[in-house]
Amino acid sequence: MKLTKTILTGLFATAMITTAYSGVLNESSFTIDYKTISQEQTKEEIALTSLPSAITDELKTDAYAGWKAKKAYVVKTKEGKHYEVLVSNGEEKMSLFFNEDGRAIEK
Repeated sequence: MKLTKTILTGLFATAMITTAYSGVLNESSFTIDYKTISQEQTKEEIALTSLPSAITDELKTDAYAGWKAKKAYVVKTKEGKHYEVLVSNGEEKMSLFFNEDGRAIEK
C-alpha cells in the first residue's frame, strides 16, 4: 500500500511538472514569431529584363556610370513593393533600392 501511494504520488508529480512545462513551451512562440516576420516581407530574384523600364533607364544615367547590374530582386512588404538591384564596378559591389517609378530609396 505504501509503495502504491509512493508510485501514485510520483506519477501525479510527474504529470503536474509535465503540464506546467508544456504551458511554458506554449507561451514561448519563437516559431510563430518567425513565421509572422517572414510573411511581412518576401524577396524574389527576377531577371534583369523584368525590371521596370523606369529603373533600367535610371541605371543608364550618369549617376550610375561604370556600374553594371548583376542581379535583381522584387521585395514585397505590407507597405508595398520595391526593387533591389545588385551592381558592381570592378571589385566594388553594392545594393541599390528603387521604387517602381525608378526613384532611388534608402533601405
